[in-house]
Amino acid sequence: EIADFLADALGISGNGVSLSAARREKLMMQERLRECGLRAIRSFEAESAEQALQYINGSFPVLLKPPNGCGTFGVRVCHSEEDVHRSFESVIGSRIPCISGHN
Repeated sequence: EIADFLADALGISGNGVSLSAARREKLMMQERLRECGLRAIRSFEAESAEQALQYINGSFPVLLKPPNGCGTFGVRVCHSEEDVHRSFESVIGSRIPCISGHN
C-alpha cells in the first residue's frame, strides 16, 4: 500500500491507491474479480467459528483464511468442525508478520 501511495504521489506508473485494500482483503478481492467478470471463489467473512460452520453447512474440506495478510500466513485446510474451531481461534488475534495490525 505504501508503494501504491508513493507511485501515485510521484505521478509514476503503479497500481494506484483506489484498489490497494482489495489486494490485501480476501473478500474484497473476490468481489472485485466478480465485478470485472472473472471467476471468483465462493467466500464469506465470519465473525465466529459457529458462523463459519453455518455457512459451510457440512461441506468439507474448506480453506479458512485470515481476512487480510499476505502469502499463506494463517491459511488452514479444514476437514471437520473441530478443524474449523481450532483454526479459527488460532487465526483471530494473531499478528500478521507482513502488515501491521491484528485479525
